Amino acid sequence: MDASLKCSVKAGTAKIPFAVADDTAGLQQELLKRVDVSKIQALQSQVQVVLRAEAIRLADLRHVTQWSKDLQKQLHLDQADRLVRVGWPCKELARCEHVLCMVDAWDALLAQVQERMKAPNTMGGPILLKQLAEAWAAISKLEKAYQEIQDRARSAAGLVTAFADRLAADARRETFVGLRQGLAAVLCDRKLCSSLEDLGAELPPLESKSQSEARAERVPRLGYEEGARELSKKDACWQCLERGEEAQAMLLVEEALKSGRDGRKGRSVFLLSILHGLPAVALRIWELFPPDGGCRGVDTSETTTSGDTLMHVICRAKKFDSLHAELVSKLLSSTSGAPINCQKNDAGQMFLHVAAARLNCRVLAQCLTIVPGLVTRIVEPDSSGQTPLFILARHLQSLGGVHTVPTAPSRDEVRAASKPVGGAEVSLEVEDEVSGKLVRIKCTASILKGSTWATDLRDGSCLKVDPACCRSASAVRAAVLFLDGQPLSLSDGRTLWQLLSFTVQYRLPGDLRRASISGLLQSLEDPINAPVLPMLIRGALAAGLNVEQRRYVLFKMLTTPDALVSAGHSDDGLQRQAKVVQAVLAEMEHQIRHMKSRSDKAHHPDAGLGGVEASTRRTPRALDVPLRGPEMRQGISRLQPG
Repeated sequence: MDASLKCSVKAGTAKIPFAVADDTAGLQQELLKRVDVSKIQALQSQVQVVLRAEAIRLADLRHVTQWSKDLQKQLHLDQADRLVRVGWPCKELARCEHVLCMVDAWDALLAQVQERMKAPNTMGGPILLKQLAEAWAAISKLEKAYQEIQDRARSAAGLVTAFADRLAADARRETFVGLRQGLAAVLCDRKLCSSLEDLGAELPPLESKSQSEARAERVPRLGYEEGARELSKKDACWQCLERGEEAQAMLLVEEALKSGRDGRKGRSVFLLSILHGLPAVALRIWELFPPDGGCRGVDTSETTTSGDTLMHVICRAKKFDSLHAELVSKLLSSTSGAPINCQKNDAGQMFLHVAAARLNCRVLAQCLTIVPGLVTRIVEPDSSGQTPLFILARHLQSLGGVHTVPTAPSRDEVRAASKPVGGAEVSLEVEDEVSGKLVRIKCTASILKGSTWATDLRDGSCLKVDPACCRSASAVRAAVLFLDGQPLSLSDGRTLWQLLSFTVQYRLPGDLRRASISGLLQSLEDPINAPVLPMLIRGALAAGLNVEQRRYVLFKMLTTPDALVSAGHSDDGLQRQAKVVQAVLAEMEHQIRHMKSRSDKAHHPDAGLGGVEASTRRTPRALDVPLRGPEMRQGISRLQPG
């Protein structure tokens, strides 16, 4: 939910429309009227001054970049097309940000070097040395005007020299075989050495052949003969993968592999790297041997002996992080229309079942963003008859969720309003979807005093109901009768949903809102009202449902397959179904965090009060992946009728 919607929810003015038109006519004129063009022109001038200077200063780059970000927030220019329309210096600022990213990456590498220098050993140091060489190579290619930035980076030559000497000292230890091989690979690379020497770093000499042979006699299975060189590198690569040594494996895959399909025992190195939890290695293999590279490219249709595809293996990862998410994105993008995405393993499960079993809501949402057509597979059962949505429902049960119908509010909590005294009379005009006509419903003005119509309550006035909010004369009539002192008597789910939407948008009394929520939740017990679930799951928060009520709606959505089908009765049915499932996953994630937090507080009631320390329990790592898809947090205001 975006910030504006959150504010409208707090203020009680949130709209929950059934249809929102995409009207962009006159956008540029509106922007130019609203935006202070002089500020943008001042920014353009300053950026040009900075980039055309004979000596570009790092402080100036940071200044104009931060200025542009602040100005963009101030003017509410949050989309690329809007920036172009108002003359935003996009290309120049992108250049500034690119240089700043290079500087920040260099500083981050130096910070890692300092940490490794303080550590007991420097395992993984060769890959860091290689990254330093590549980072300096990029900085050294900047134009002459960036001399200050280059000199700043060159001042770290002494630190890099000390780090290389430390690596050489550790590599002489007999037990550090992987470190020795990794350092040798870096020192044998003329391009990397040339870059480090250009930086001003002094590299240690490469171990002589006699020293290598003497060491080979003490360390078995490390041959240095010319004929055995390739075999030993592959063996070392496989051993690093099996031991989970990421840094050494990253160096060896570039030298040992000739194809993305190299491997042993029927498994490629690409698959092995995923199985052993090394997504960074898998991404490097993907870069070296992309799947469109012919017979040398990664085989995206590879499967295990149990029938698991690459997506099955990735979704089964114990620690699903941003690297796994990037791997999923690359794999799905290259196989978006391939049958491999729908392939089942020996247990009759697609990778969607595996992701649901691992409670990996983020990867499910990511998959639906990249391939919306997968939404039809999310209701397919496996060999045991369980769908991915039903598996999520079982997780919700195991976490302690209560999935009975929420109890109806007491008479003290929800009651019909007292009979109002006479006074001015007004009419509410609503576009009725049943009759297709405009219906006017008369009521006493006094019952609408606290609503958003409070300033328009003149005798005989006609107040129009926004059709994007409510298109049911029955719902408006029921609201008027309730506020006029009569009990609420509706059982149709869609009518109750429109009544709730009408109540929230026009800030009608809270008693009416609570009564409509209670009636709506009670109506969900009847399967005929299942089509209202997709609208309710996306608008529950804006409508004011509490956590327990939303949990009940979530459980009904997960266990009612017909509800998802009802959301796709239109030309863009798959897209709409995918957005509904993404809303389900977002609510599932929220409920998990809420129940985990409640469980932690129950185990540690004194946490944060100077007593017991706060709990270290965390939600599954699958929930820690940064969200990449824009659909996951889409505003609730873009609801459409089922």
